[in-house]
Amino acid sequence: MLKMFAIAASAWLMCLANASAQEVPAEAADDLHCAVIGMQLVGDPASDPQAKQAGTMITIFYVGRLQGRAPGVDLERPILDYERTLTVDRVNAERQRCAAEFRQVGVDLQDLGQRLSAHETGQTH
Repeated sequence: MLKMFAIAASAWLMCLANASAQEVPAEAADDLHCAVIGMQLVGDPASDPQAKQAGTMITIFYVGRLQGRAPGVDLERPILDYERTLTVDRVNAERQRCAAEFRQVGVDLQDLGQRLSAHETGQTH
């Protein structure tokens, strides 16, 4: 009986491990790339404090999006695989794309904040 329980528990734990170690969905690859760009900003000794802070925010934002799209996603292997493919040109292109996308998120949040403030002061229709 105890042996059957151990086998069942092992099988259950293997299922949990497989469920929690999902792959990054293809549609989330751009988010993974931007998270890596953020991590590079944080880890670059040449980055000034402002760049490191931006890198931290970018990393948190994009990792959050990845986790929202695929809860329990395993990021370690995809990050290492992606970093192996990076060239200077690709990093520069990804930085520009990620920065533009992240800036737009900031603009959208500022717009939302203004609309919410207008509701609080009764200045909406």
